[in-house]
Amino acid sequence: MGPKQINSSEKLSRIQDKLVKREMQLHLIHATLNDTALLKSKILPSVIPSIGRVFKYRDLELISKKILGEARERILKECSVVEAEREVAELCHQTSNILTRSSTREELEKGIQHNNGILRKKIRAAHEKKINFHMKLTAQPKVQSAGESNMGRRTWRNRKKDYKKRHKKAYLSRKQKKRNDRITTKVARISQTTVRNFFSLEIPEDAFLYLNKGLNFVESKTANKEDIVYDTKEFLRKLEWKAFFAANPKDDSFSDDIHADLRIRSRKHPENFSHPLFDDIKTRLLGFARNFVPEEPESNLTGRERRGKAWLLKMTKAESLFVTKADKGGATLIMDYQTVVECIERDLQNETNFTKSELSVDEMMTEVRGKVVEKTLDLLERNNISEKDKKLITGLNENNNLVQSPEFRPTIPYTYPLFKVHKLNEDQLHEKKIPQPGWSMQQGKDRFIAWKNGQSHISPMSVEGFAEMSFYSTHRIYWRKLKN
Repeated sequence: MGPKQINSSEKLSRIQDKLVKREMQLHLIHATLNDTALLKSKILPSVIPSIGRVFKYRDLELISKKILGEARERILKECSVVEAEREVAELCHQTSNILTRSSTREELEKGIQHNNGILRKKIRAAHEKKINFHMKLTAQPKVQSAGESNMGRRTWRNRKKDYKKRHKKAYLSRKQKKRNDRITTKVARISQTTVRNFFSLEIPEDAFLYLNKGLNFVESKTANKEDIVYDTKEFLRKLEWKAFFAANPKDDSFSDDIHADLRIRSRKHPENFSHPLFDDIKTRLLGFARNFVPEEPESNLTGRERRGKAWLLKMTKAESLFVTKADKGGATLIMDYQTVVECIERDLQNETNFTKSELSVDEMMTEVRGKVVEKTLDLLERNNISEKDKKLITGLNENNNLVQSPEFRPTIPYTYPLFKVHKLNEDQLHEKKIPQPGWSMQQGKDRFIAWKNGQSHISPMSVEGFAEMSFYSTHRIYWRKLKN
């Protein structure tokens, strides 16, 4: 047999199975309609889809059953019988077409008759079983007096409600347990990678989840309207300069060769410049920014992370816990506050690394500033630097008076410890042994310092030995003069 004949046989077999089931269903419908006792039994809902619902009150339920019985009988006569007869005729027509085109018609007819006989016998037995079951129920009806309460039905309904509640509670319990297991696994992974625990007390899982976001994490908050207006004006100022240079591409009056670290942040606008498109954009953007009402954003923290944050703040304010970053690797460290203080004091008292300065910080900055100003003025007299360079380095104007501007206001640098956790082995990490800290320095803001990373921004200064006056070069001069 070829592929086409095999496909035809399979299709024919499916059609015949469906045909036999429909014929037997039609036979059951006729048998039900012709038997008055069977019509009064509960066999009808199994022959056609159920109709209606269970009513709470007995009288309404009896009326509903009566109406349902009549409706189901009518559906059987006017719908189910017609549908079954139509489908039987259609399936017979399909069978006839396939047999007409088949070259082995006699063999197919014999196989069909054999299979149909087996299927009819099987379905007839199931129908007889169903009929006998419902006839027995009809023969032994449950008698209920008019005054008898419907307690059994209410009891069954309550039991079903209780079962649903128990099932839902068990489901939520399993779901919560799975969630807790996932979080426990995640916290165990965090404690081995991004957050290292050197704290003597137990730390809740919520704290690990919050610290896993990193020390540079910023919690979402409502935008400040004044900041929005300020940023809009700054954006428009930059846009105005772009429009100015687009309209005047050959204008080089604003070009300079100043190093980026010595430039002062500009607040200027182009003089006598106007452009209709820019003016329209400026009016619209400023109007939008001034009338904009910031909405409170959704929190970017989960409930557990918020609880972890609250616990960390409480322990930090009580000076029980110290959180910092590791020297390398970007990990976050959790340590005992007193242990860290003792470790730092012990390291600062080591005269091999630190010596207490004879000068105060202000005196030391004044001394270094005087040397820087003196050297800069000397370079200016010899025409090694320009008047503009002198102002950018020292903050002095043409009359050698200090410019009272935030850009020229110096700030004192500070140091902070970095614990070299990457040098600890597994046993030391397990014992929570805190290593001796290394030290790093946050450079202060001072316009008269021109030294950075061992190289001068202005080449003549390196020739004059300007590097020796660097106040916060991370070398021997700073460490020798450190106050504490």
